[in-house]
Amino acid sequence: MIFTQPNWSYTVNIRIPTITTLTIRLGLAETITGASWEAADNAFFKFDPAASANWQCVTFASAAQTTTTTTAVVAATFYKLKVVKDGTTIRFYLNDVNVANHTTQLPVANCSPALQVQTNTAALRALEIDYFRLSMILAR
Repeated sequence: MIFTQPNWSYTVNIRIPTITTLTIRLGLAETITGASWEAADNAFFKFDPAASANWQCVTFASAAQTTTTTTAVVAATFYKLKVVKDGTTIRFYLNDVNVANHTTQLPVANCSPALQVQTNTAALRALEIDYFRLSMILAR
């Protein structure tokens, strides 16, 4: 487990082939099971078609959550999603554009890189990952 460090970044290129029956969470999370992902420390991008047709930027700590809604998700389109912790700010980038900055509800617990694909039907769904990169600057 990592990410109590002051500076880190998480980048992934993904494509969602079918958007109506698939919930996606990707970023950093203390607990990565479906029921507890959003009830523990985290910083992640979320797409849940039942809640919004857009990407959401989420941070959670100490029983409080900050959510920013951004760009609409289009099926079969690749997205470059990047989450960066820069000191006391978590920045969210969508296709290299800064779409949200969170300075409250930043995770304080150790979190791990995580990706969750939750199918909302019995049918099999897919998520394509083209690229993944994790980097951090360790405190000295």
